Amino acid sequence: MKEMDQMDEEWQQALRGGELRATGDAVGLIAAEVRRRRHRRRAVATAGVAGVAATALVAAVLSSGPEQRRAADPVAAPDPGDVLFSCADSAVDDSSLNLPDDVREQWEADLEAIEETTFSGFAVKHATVTGLGVIVLVTGDVDAAREVLEGDYDAVVVHGWDASGPSVGLDEDGQTSVVGQWTLEPAKKAALRVTREVRGFAGLAYWDSAGAILLQWKEPVPAQVQALESLTFAEGGRIVVKGVPYSLKEAGAAMNRVQQAMQSGQIAGRWTMSSPCNDGTGIEIGIDPSSLGDRRAELQEELAQIAGMPVMVVPEEPAVALMMPGGG
Repeated sequence: MKEMDQMDEEWQQALRGGELRATGDAVGLIAAEVRRRRHRRRAVATAGVAGVAATALVAAVLSSGPEQRRAADPVAAPDPGDVLFSCADSAVDDSSLNLPDDVREQWEADLEAIEETTFSGFAVKHATVTGLGVIVLVTGDVDAAREVLEGDYDAVVVHGWDASGPSVGLDEDGQTSVVGQWTLEPAKKAALRVTREVRGFAGLAYWDSAGAILLQWKEPVPAQVQALESLTFAEGGRIVVKGVPYSLKEAGAAMNRVQQAMQSGQIAGRWTMSSPCNDGTGIEIGIDPSSLGDRRAELQEELAQIAGMPVMVVPEEPAVALMMPGGG
């Protein structure tokens, strides 16, 4: 994808060289959710509908096969007391709006005025307060709606309602989220540009409830990256920079080391999946429950020494291959 070409240069080199391998269908991962949204942040998934293309950043599931090259020497392993840990949820998982009281009151007043008015030439299908402001979905004359609602009622974005959306899982809230993410595209592109110039990229995500792009970077965060928080965008939105312990490249190399160790028999157990922690604090390793037993604490300690960073072990059934028509 075009966005992937703009990611961290070293990470891209690792992908091209075979040190990392992306696995899994991102759109399928969004729909599944059963993996506790662990894969939400670092790949781009696009789902098209008539008039609405849903673009979301989700976590890339990075793993390596046994034939792939061993990565560079690991970073320092964590202290034993820090080994047994759990990946934390990403900030983007919090859907609550954290707005100043005066801003919230103004936007709620704007929303109430919109909902109480009957307009000529268009109708309001759905309107809601978001982290960006009031987003409105309309039927009828969209251009006229934009002129009135953005000009007189201070709506931040007005967009046409796509009647086909619900058939593919995009209801009012879903389409509102997509429109909000479109509005954040300039901020996302600005964040992506710096990944080509500075090392340490650790993750990128739409933070819908904050009206922002969340950019995670290996600490200490360079001044050039931190300065992104001061950018303003005509379309709205902002960039929030968060320092984390490990870069995405380091997490990918750690996952490769763990997978190779387990598939070679160095560590007992059946590896089933790998993923960076959403908060950049380590990696998550899935182990077939039949080979895990009550060894989680022991295995986390062993794998953390190999990974060079904290490891969260979870019971995870092996992926089931899909049978394709025609023997494909």
